[in-house]
Amino acid sequence: MSRRRRTRRTRKRLPVWGRALGGLGVAAAVLFMAEGAARIVGPQIPQWQGGDRGAVVMGGHPTRLWGMNTGHRQVGTVAAFINDKGLRGELPELPRPEGRERVMLVGDSTFFGHGIEDDETIIEQTVTRLRAAGVELDAVNGGIPGYSTEQTRMLLDEDGWALEPTLLLIGNLWSDNNFDHFRDADLLRTRRLWLQHPLSGSALFLVVAAMVDKSIGDPQARMVTWTRSSELSNYGIRRVPIDRYAYNLDKMVRDASARNIDVALVSPVNRQMAEQLVGPDVAWSPYFDAQKAVAAHHGLPVIALAPALIAAAEEHPGKDLYLDEMHPTALGAGFFADALSEGILDSGWPSKALLGQEEPFDASQVKDVIQGGVSLTVNELSPQANLYPGIVPSRRAAPPDNSESYEPSYWSVAGTVDAPAGSVTVTVLTLEDEVVSTAELMQPGEFSFTISYDHSAVKVEASRNGSPPVSASCYQGCQPIFLEIP
Repeated sequence: MSRRRRTRRTRKRLPVWGRALGGLGVAAAVLFMAEGAARIVGPQIPQWQGGDRGAVVMGGHPTRLWGMNTGHRQVGTVAAFINDKGLRGELPELPRPEGRERVMLVGDSTFFGHGIEDDETIIEQTVTRLRAAGVELDAVNGGIPGYSTEQTRMLLDEDGWALEPTLLLIGNLWSDNNFDHFRDADLLRTRRLWLQHPLSGSALFLVVAAMVDKSIGDPQARMVTWTRSSELSNYGIRRVPIDRYAYNLDKMVRDASARNIDVALVSPVNRQMAEQLVGPDVAWSPYFDAQKAVAAHHGLPVIALAPALIAAAEEHPGKDLYLDEMHPTALGAGFFADALSEGILDSGWPSKALLGQEEPFDASQVKDVIQGGVSLTVNELSPQANLYPGIVPSRRAAPPDNSESYEPSYWSVAGTVDAPAGSVTVTVLTLEDEVVSTAELMQPGEFSFTISYDHSAVKVEASRNGSPPVSASCYQGCQPIFLEIP
C-alpha cells in the first residue's frame, strides 16, 4: 500500500519593498483624509486682509503683520507721503553727515500724525523748535498706526538702526495697553512660523503645530488657533502684557545704547487726560508706571506731555487740540512739540549723553492691577480686526472708494450686574442724562454696549422692579463696570 504524497501550498509573500509601498499608501491615504478634515476646520494665518487698496495708507507687512503702503496716501482728510522704508516723510541722508544729529520718534498713530499734514506732525514741529534752539539735526518719523513695542522693536531691527539716529524717542504705550483678543507676540510668532516652515501650506500641519505649541511652546509667545468657525467675544486681554511691555522698552534702550544712541522715553496724553476728565486709576495707569520704572532703572528722562496739554486745554477747546479722543490736531501737535523739545533740551542733550546701562531691567517687578477688559476689536479700533477674514463687522466693511480712509467710529462699554434673581434694566446715558441705549437682562450678568465716538464718556445705570438705580461712569478705555443692586 503506497502513500500519496501530500503537498502543502504556501502563500507567496510580497517582497519587502512591496509591503513598504503598501504601508506608505495607507499612511498617505490617512494623511490625505486628515488634511481634508483639517481644511474643513480651516485654520487661518494672521495676514492683512485686502492688500494695497489704492490711496489708503494701511497695508500688509510680511513680518510685522501690517505697515504702510508707499507713496502719497490718504490719512483722514489729508495725504501723507510714505517713503520706501514704509515710514512717513522723506528718507534722511545716508550716511549721516558728520556733526548732524538725527532724532527718531517711534510710537503709534498719535506720533505718526493721523489727520495732519507731513510738516505738522509732532516730530517735524519738534525739529523746527530744536533747530531754533541751535541744534543742527534732522528727523525720522518712526510712528506707525497701531504699532506696539513688539512691532516697533522689529521695525528698529529691520530698518530703524540703519537710518543712523543719534537720539531715539520711544512713545509706545497706547497700543500696548489696549485690550484685544490676541497678544501681539502670539500673532507675530504664528506669522513667523508660517513664513519659515516648508509645511506651512498644509492645514493639518497648522492644526498639529498649534496643538504642540500649546503644550510645549514658549509661554511668552504661543501660536494663535483661528478657524473659519472662530468668533470673537467682547472681552479681551492686553495686546502686550505689562511685564512684556517693560521688557520691550528695556530691550530697545539697551539695543540703542549698545549702538551709542541716546534715548528718552515719551509719556503720551489723550484728550481725556488733557481735559482732566479721568482720575489717576485708569486702565492705562500701570503702563505709565512701567515706563517710569524702566527709565529710572537706566537713569533716562521721561518726557511727560500731559502738563503742556492740560495747560493748553484751559485756553483752547478740546476740539481745537484733538481730532478725536487720541489724535492731536496741528495745533495740538504744536503743544506736543513744545513739551517734547523743552524736555529734550532740559535733559542736556545733545551735549549730555543719554545712554542706558547694560544690566537688564527686572520686568517681573511691574504688575498690572487690571486683568481683563473690553476688547476694541469688535468696534474696529484695532488693526487686529483686519488680520482674519470676517472679523470686521459688516456695518463697517472696508469702503469701496479707495480714496476714503478706513477709520473707527465706535467704542465699547461693558460690565456686570450683580443682583437677586430676576430681570434687570441697564441704561446708558450721556453725562447730560440723555439716553443712549437700553437693554433688559433676563437675569443679572454681563452686558455690553457699542457707543458712538460722539460721546467720550457715558453713565451706566442698572435698576430692577422700579428700585432706585445704581450707576457708574465710563470713558473710553475704562475697565469693565461692576454694578451691585441690593
